[in-house]
Amino acid sequence: RILWARRMYKRIRMAYVEFMKRVELKDNLIMKKITENFLMIANEFSIYELLYHQH
Repeated sequence: RILWARRMYKRIRMAYVEFMKRVELKDNLIMKKITENFLMIANEFSIYELLYHQH
């Protein structure tokens, strides 16, 4: 049941890594916002998985 969350995280992480490879984007304000969003989503997936395993 949490497999979908892991797959979604992997797809998002792969896209994020591709953005990070772009040197011209690393110091851009847009990249900082993308990083914030990625970390927020990663945290939410972690919380979802923890809550799933508690029940």
